[in-house]
Amino acid sequence: MCGIAGIAGIENHTPLVNMVKAMHHRGPDDSGTWNGDTIHLGMARLSIIDLSAAGHQPMFSPDGRYVMVYNGETYNFGEERKKLEAEGVQFVSHSDTEVILHLFIKYKERCVDYLRGMFAFAVWDKQDKRLFIARDHLGIKPLLYYYNDGKLVFCSEMKGMLASGLIDRKLSEEGLSLYLQKGFIAPPYSAIKKVFTLKPGHCLTWQAGSEPVIKPYW
Repeated sequence: MCGIAGIAGIENHTPLVNMVKAMHHRGPDDSGTWNGDTIHLGMARLSIIDLSAAGHQPMFSPDGRYVMVYNGETYNFGEERKKLEAEGVQFVSHSDTEVILHLFIKYKERCVDYLRGMFAFAVWDKQDKRLFIARDHLGIKPLLYYYNDGKLVFCSEMKGMLASGLIDRKLSEEGLSLYLQKGFIAPPYSAIKKVFTLKPGHCLTWQAGSEPVIKPYW
């Protein structure tokens, strides 16, 4: 199942550690965290495609510029890998995570145009200081986010979001209204105030000093 988590805009990495621990049930095989100055990425991994340590996350680009966490299964990663290998790209694992990372290096935000599957992932560009987050076309994989006062928090599930301690446990009136009307809470709302669901086929970009930009890619 796996789970990803991240926090941007604060120096303290403890909230991220708590988020990853709260998602242990999603990824009991492996976990990892990475901490930058004001950005922190984490992963709870259920090993499926590449069971070795080479598939460990967060995953880094060969030059160390990009850091990535990924949850999902990309069905066409094998054919995309062959195309990249034909261009000289060398892989160190057999994971679809590494293929997506190299697609991002090549195509940046347009990498999602080459993916077929179910996924939610985040890539931090150390050089441009930009965070890119995307959710699959149909929204099979979950992804929640919260932004307030310069802080961005995202996670695969609400339990992890609340474990950060950065979010007030207040009920969302919009979410409650939708639940009472329809029996479920439709995106972009959630049960918690100011916590939103990234819509299917959408991506989010963030840079320090600016608010997140959300737009559809499909």
